[in-house]
Amino acid sequence: MKRTSMDRAWTWTSVVAAGLLVAACEPQSSSTSPAATGTDTAASPTPSQTDTTGSTTKPPDKPATCDGAKALGSVTTSAADIIFNSGTVNSSVVITPSHVTSSGCVNAMDVKLSIDGGCKLTLGFTTKGGTWWLTSGAFVADAKCGTEWPSAANDAYTLDLNPKLTAAAVLNVPAPGEPSKAESCLTLDGVKVVGRAEFYGKIDPNDPEGKKQRRITVTLNDLRLAGGTRSNGVDAGGCPKAIQTCVGLTCGQDPLGNECGTCGEGTTCAGGACVAKGCVKAGDGKVVGSHIGDISWPMVTGSYELHTGCKSTATWIVKTAGWCYWCSVRAPEFQALYDQYHDQGVQFLLLVGQDKAGKPATASYAAQYKKEHKYQDGWISIGDPDWKKLESKLEIPSDGTPAFAVLDEDMVLRFAQSNQDFSWAAQQSLIKILNGQ
Repeated sequence: MKRTSMDRAWTWTSVVAAGLLVAACEPQSSSTSPAATGTDTAASPTPSQTDTTGSTTKPPDKPATCDGAKALGSVTTSAADIIFNSGTVNSSVVITPSHVTSSGCVNAMDVKLSIDGGCKLTLGFTTKGGTWWLTSGAFVADAKCGTEWPSAANDAYTLDLNPKLTAAAVLNVPAPGEPSKAESCLTLDGVKVVGRAEFYGKIDPNDPEGKKQRRITVTLNDLRLAGGTRSNGVDAGGCPKAIQTCVGLTCGQDPLGNECGTCGEGTTCAGGACVAKGCVKAGDGKVVGSHIGDISWPMVTGSYELHTGCKSTATWIVKTAGWCYWCSVRAPEFQALYDQYHDQGVQFLLLVGQDKAGKPATASYAAQYKKEHKYQDGWISIGDPDWKKLESKLEIPSDGTPAFAVLDEDMVLRFAQSNQDFSWAAQQSLIKILNGQ
């Protein structure tokens, strides 16, 4: 495929690696007792000790139990992977947990990751609602995130708490060493972060419509916590219930991204259950992991059925509109994807829901839209008035255009999201289908 500048801006080489990042806890004050810190020594060393001869000796080293918190792994974003590596001197992690002194449980944890003072990712977990959950967060993206980080994505981002977009938690959080103390050692080994977080940035000042908002999805399932850190005591709060994973699922992923199993030969995973391979005409759901039911759209001549894609390796749908400025700007990118994957049996659908005036699109307008924006002949342009037929069968969890949906040969929905900056995640879903995953 001929790579255009637009293509280079949005197509990334996936980096699969694990990093190690280390941060020291806040040093103890000389007045802090071993009981308050959770150490198991008989007494804290004084600044110096004098033997019987009157000479001054170096105090013994402090125990390393809580001297360093670590994060193992990396995070994947819809722009590029970010590796926090302890090999870089200025990489750091600060982990600040809190525990209830009366009941001896940890019920809050803040994790702050950074690289050389930049690329700051902050995640705040609490037991709101009775179980661990991500309740706050921020992301400052810049060149410190890595050489592959796109300059166009530089911005300060805020966590979107829409449960359809953000679902993340921490697992295996232990009790602190001495929970009744105001400060206690917490061993982090075995603690892991799961799920994904959606962040939103500022409105793009170059958007003539004043609507385009940068968004980035961060996948956290490759992030682990280790080492030790100090937990601060609090007077109130309940103890969390254990997070339940893969509830009622035998295959695929749960909402937190945990792998729940695979299906045997001749079956495929749909809605968390193994079912016979093949398209399901009536469908069995509208969300990712479900078989999407058939849809019939009228064309200028005849009609087009969604399940025509059952004869293709995959189906890529772009939800667009005549009034959508960024749909026009990104048209060359979508056309480059067509050049790259159409010969591999992927079917590309251009689903036009409204015209330039915001009125319901017709089949003839969809054909006009395709010609006006110079889409290749192989694109199937469909007029779906206000996208009502699509939305009756398939749910895209975030608003806006352009939006993407990716289905496999069994019409199982693999990806559906409106992401105005990056189609990276949608493309990765397509690559997995083509690789038989």
